[in-house]
Amino acid sequence: MARKNKVASTELVSVSVWEKQLKTDVGKQSAKIVLTGGNRISIKGGSFKFKGADLGDKLNVVVLDFIHERTYYDTLYDKENPSIPACYALSSDLASAVPAENAVKVQSKTCASCQHDQWGSSANKKSKSCGEHRLLALASIDDLKTSPVGEVEVVLLSVPVTSGKNFDKFALGVEKTMGRPTYGVICTITFDTKADYETLIFKADNKIDDMDIASRIMYTLKQAAALLVAGYDPKGYVKAKLKLNKSSRKKSKFSK
Repeated sequence: MARKNKVASTELVSVSVWEKQLKTDVGKQSAKIVLTGGNRISIKGGSFKFKGADLGDKLNVVVLDFIHERTYYDTLYDKENPSIPACYALSSDLASAVPAENAVKVQSKTCASCQHDQWGSSANKKSKSCGEHRLLALASIDDLKTSPVGEVEVVLLSVPVTSGKNFDKFALGVEKTMGRPTYGVICTITFDTKADYETLIFKADNKIDDMDIASRIMYTLKQAAALLVAGYDPKGYVKAKLKLNKSSRKKSKFSK
């Protein structure tokens, strides 16, 4: 559960403050988009799962913020003993990404110079051995409508590289057509049922002009930003019996 801030539920932002915040942040998110450990939602099996609960195949949320994430695993995935990445990076700019200081096994000084960031470095030679994701900080629209200000739960969703363009299209579309950052609209996230693997689709719905909801969002933005860069606890690294090598690789609405 996200930490609760002590803010009175009656302390609402004004329309002018909300509009000023939207204008301040519009454009900042698109700068993170390249055209061409916390509470995480799983998308395995074509449905959203969080802390053991199946949320179905559709989410109605607000994307509070996002960053780029890179993850490199040096062991095979073990469902019974899941591990954090051996090396990872969190950055608003892909070009300048560097491994996190507390990564268990830092692979290179910079991500751009890392051997695992090269195309063909994966076991099947068709991709990179270091995964690229958009890491989103989300809040359920239901929570934003009903929870007291400062008590909205923030969760993370890792968007795989195969869905990255879909998210970028959504974020840039919101900015261009609505003049807002992503947190200024309600977003519906679903699965592409025609895809052979988990592919996410992002759709912008209505603008958020309700000041009750806007107030909850305003008081949640800093919390979302902090959660995005919190990273992984090194204690979560598991030395699996099966080592990853060139010949073996497998690829509230939220709870309170």
